[in-house]
Parts: sequence; structure tokens; C-alpha cells
Amino acid sequence: MIFGKLLYADDLKIFRVIKSILDCTALQTDLNITSQWCSDNGMQINITKCKVITFNRGMSPINHVYSINTTPPECVQSIRDLGVVSDSKLTITVKAFSVLGFIRRNASQFTDIYALKALFCTLVRSTLEYASPIWSPHHVAQVIHIERV
Repeated sequence: MIFGKLLYADDLKIFRVIKSILDCTALQTDLNITSQWCSDNGMQINITKCKVITFNRGMSPINHVYSINTTPPECVQSIRDLGVVSDSKLTITVKAFSVLGFIRRNASQFTDIYALKALFCTLVRSTLEYASPIWSPHHVAQVIHIERV
């Protein structure tokens, strides 16, 4: 089972691969343990900043109502994290194609290949590489999408 926690400054993400209702229960246990740890150490969780997002490419995701201190966090379809917007279907390559189209339209007069490469690396490739730990492209179809960009 894949589960974990990601920390950045005062931001914590708790995640788990959900394949059954038992996995949902395990994630709720993770939330309870984290909440109890915060309480024991004099920290308060700002529930208004807590979100639940389900990343799923299938037709029928397992939906579960989670809670933090008996309050359910908001369920969202997309989330912005460190400048990268991820939706529930993880359509990162759509954004990369959009930015690539912007470059093609607005830099069509550029003749300096190094300037074009700098634009591509800065605006397109950085998006794909920065977000890759989140969406972890390891299936052939995902890799093909990236290579098309």
C-alpha cells in the first residue's frame, strides 16, 4: 500500500492509495493520529485550509467522507500547490500544451534557437518536471503524453 506524508514549511499533505474501504479507514486513522499529535503539542489545525482531493483516472472512485476533529474538510476537484494546479484527473500535460501554444503564437518571429529553448525550459519543461513527483508518469501512455509536448 502506498501512503505517506509530504512536508513543506507549515504545510502537510497526507496521502494514501485507496483501493478499498479499508484504505479509507486507514487514511482516516492517519488523520486522527496527526490531529491528536497536533493537539498534544499545542498546535491547532486550520480546518478551513484543509482540502480533500481524490486523484483518479477510473470511472468510479471510492468516495469517503473524512473528518478532522469531527469536521469534514472541503472536497475539491482541483488544488493549487506551490504554483502547480492539479485536478482530479491529473491533466498536467494539458497545461504544458497550452503554454507551448502560447510560446508558438507569441515567439514565432524569434530566430534565436537559444531564446526559444530558454522559453521552453522555463515555461513548459519546468511545469512537467516540477509536478512529476505528484503524478509520477510511469505508464507508457503518460510518458507518450509528455514526449508529445
